[in-house]
Amino acid sequence: MTSVIEVFNDSWDRVQALDDRFISIFHESFFASSPEIPVFFKETNLDNQKKLLRTTLLYIMSYSASRLPLSSLKRLSNIHNKLKVKVIHFDLWMDAVINTIKIIDPKFNENIAKAWRETFQPGLEFMKKSLNHH
Repeated sequence: MTSVIEVFNDSWDRVQALDDRFISIFHESFFASSPEIPVFFKETNLDNQKKLLRTTLLYIMSYSASRLPLSSLKRLSNIHNKLKVKVIHFDLWMDAVINTIKIIDPKFNENIAKAWRETFQPGLEFMKKSLNHH
């Protein structure tokens, strides 16, 4: 039986989650998920934001693997806190990741969606818990 980690890693390899196509599809899906989302980015250079998304994916995956919050993940949490990001926005973020995988991964199925959610869940929970507001 294939483990969640293997299913995730195989999908990650297929979608090349750090490439420009992934990033572009993700942003389109995330921005369309709520009228509140684009507001957070109105003062943001989108090229920089795309680089930050690549880094964020890696930070969250790293935390999920180690359960050790890097100072960079804590810094990212502080930024989200100052922006008054809500718990629901993290859920929308994850849904946008899944929507992107669905489009890009030719082998997409519910097991793959589950593996991505399970892989990112600890890191996203860390981010949610660091919010001073909900």
